[in-house]
Amino acid sequence: MERLKNFFYSKNDILIALLILAIALSIIGYRVSKILEYPSTLVEEQVMEVQEEQQAPVSSSPENKSSTDEDKEKSSTDTNKENN
Repeated sequence: MERLKNFFYSKNDILIALLILAIALSIIGYRVSKILEYPSTLVEEQVMEVQEEQQAPVSSSPENKSSTDEDKEKSSTDTNKENN
């Protein structure tokens, strides 16, 4: 029993240092893996945004509405000129 006690007493500092090192490495490894996953997350978000834009109806955009209004005005002006 005394021999076992002396072994733990002499190796205790090394065991604690190894335990701290293992904890630190696991935390660092976890964070590095999350950091490396981030670019793929950005790509997925951008792909989703592009897909949403492609699925949106074309006629509901404000640019298209204004151009159709302008076309209507031009056609009515042309019709008025022809009638005069």
